[in-house]
Amino acid sequence: MSQESVLYQELEKLDLNEIKKIATLWNIHKLPGKDKKSTILGLMEVFQSEFYLKGVLEKFSPLQVNIITSILKNKGVMTLGEIARKVNIPPINIEMELNVLRKYYLVYQRKNRERLTNNLDKYHAYEEFVKLIKVETNQKSEKFKFSIEKSLHKATYAEIPTEWKEAIGAKKQDS
Repeated sequence: MSQESVLYQELEKLDLNEIKKIATLWNIHKLPGKDKKSTILGLMEVFQSEFYLKGVLEKFSPLQVNIITSILKNKGVMTLGEIARKVNIPPINIEMELNVLRKYYLVYQRKNRERLTNNLDKYHAYEEFVKLIKVETNQKSEKFKFSIEKSLHKATYAEIPTEWKEAIGAKKQDS
């Protein structure tokens, strides 16, 4: 096996229709690439785009945000039991929320084959997202909110992502 990332390996297991569903969840209208391999590589690049990542994070409930920040603060790995103790909710409810995060391909699960209970199953955040999601900006475990106004006041025209410029139809620097 080569040095491929876990995210790439998980996406490789899916067929093209499932990949299209994931792109729809991430609000990606045009799939990058023509064949499956180039589509997966393009999708991984889009996943690491700050614009799309913030769009996905803003969709999550406060509980889902609390779960993902707990995993990220703990070096990207936590067991189901640890997460349940951290957020004071029964493991069955945590599993439902983790399934949503897994559907968005932000976390993945490693089964513990030695135990009968699922409490020791480990949930990992994909390495691609550990570096990108800034946990310190969300101390109270509220929804991930991003203030475009604050970001734009600090940024110069060249620093503003092209996706944002296209979204508002800005053609020149005056806009």
